[in-house]
Amino acid sequence: MLLAPFGVVRGSPRIPDGERSLMNRHGPRRAGAALAAAALLVAVHAAALHRNAPVFLQLSDAPATLVGGMRFSDRSNVLLFHTDADLLGNGNAVTQIFVFDLAERVKRGREAIYQLTFGAAPSLAPAAARRGRVVAFDSAADLLQNGSTGRQIFAATGVKWTHGLVPLVQVTRAQAPSWGALLDARRGRTLVFSSDADLTGAGVPAGEHVYRVDLGALERGACAGYPCPAQGNPGLELLSWEPATQPDVDRKGDRVVFVAREDVAGTGCVNGAAQIFVRDFKRGTVEQLTCGAADSRHPVFTRSYHGILFESDADLAGTGSTRTQIFHLDLRRPPYRLTQMTFGTDGDSVRPAPNGTKGKLRFFFHSTADLLGGGTPGTDSLYQFDDIRGLVRITADQAIGPEVAGQFTFAAFASPDDFLGNGNHAPQLFVVNSFSFY
Repeated sequence: MLLAPFGVVRGSPRIPDGERSLMNRHGPRRAGAALAAAALLVAVHAAALHRNAPVFLQLSDAPATLVGGMRFSDRSNVLLFHTDADLLGNGNAVTQIFVFDLAERVKRGREAIYQLTFGAAPSLAPAAARRGRVVAFDSAADLLQNGSTGRQIFAATGVKWTHGLVPLVQVTRAQAPSWGALLDARRGRTLVFSSDADLTGAGVPAGEHVYRVDLGALERGACAGYPCPAQGNPGLELLSWEPATQPDVDRKGDRVVFVAREDVAGTGCVNGAAQIFVRDFKRGTVEQLTCGAADSRHPVFTRSYHGILFESDADLAGTGSTRTQIFHLDLRRPPYRLTQMTFGTDGDSVRPAPNGTKGKLRFFFHSTADLLGGGTPGTDSLYQFDDIRGLVRITADQAIGPEVAGQFTFAAFASPDDFLGNGNHAPQLFVVNSFSFY
């Protein structure tokens, strides 16, 4: 049985140099008073923001029961998320979509939080492009007052969140739920999402399926939300006839990586385990990237978009691993090169969240393994790997939610713990500046 991806060269085990931790078992560094002026973090680089931002920044102290869906708009400091907190003091008690401008908070000392939705039912899991000028998310609210019911996908282009302008378009109006919107980072014109509905009428088997939408074609057409067979479902494509999950889209919107258990690529490798695939819409190809004896999950494109990071229970690199590890697969030329990035023996490493630049492999991740020594095996911690500076532990013995969004030196996560020593014990959204840990 094959244990490595098709066409993959097994890389040598990567043991990072310069490993060290600036955390101890008693908690993180507490944020200092760092509200000095900082240059605006733009798409090209982080300017001086990483030198002036505090180590830990708590976005708000408003009570919340749900905080999540964190995602940075590509190559910017603009962070989108959802929460049921009343962040603006307008009486909100429903999960809504919000925008946070990190540079505005650090540079000008403003709250810099903006509310995008005001529905009577939850709106969740936002995605954004072009500094938040294009957004997409799913919502159970009837946001356009057109009788929409159930969890549906919405999108908006030409968003001006500082002025409250969010010109929404309804993407789906199906009987079954749709969720998990993603946007290509280059222009935000390609939308990828999951759905339980057979939106194209292909007769797909029951289960989750992934779709790709050209937002320009949707906006130009007469479709008021998929499915719209009478209008030809303009701009809508089905990723795979077989059920598929956990998609991620590349910068241009041409490639989608995803997880499936069926023989999506026609390789014959079907062993009951979840495997990772990539579909290239421009080339019209589907490739199977893993054929492990156990599940592989959560593939995400690196910030260079030349490779993917993912987690796997399988011993893909033949190192004898019996725990969940994080792997990097370089997709620039076949045979693709696989590198095992973590080597925990007393816990699992999961959920890679890339935050590198074009020329650097860098990512945050969760691990219950004591990767640096001196920690507590079995305790979930947030780590960052940097291919130049090595590995650091960001949190230790604090509770953090499973979702992490990375951008440059910054990571956003939810936690009920008191990172700032201000008595917090409720779910809040934090941004950590990993620059301070090296």
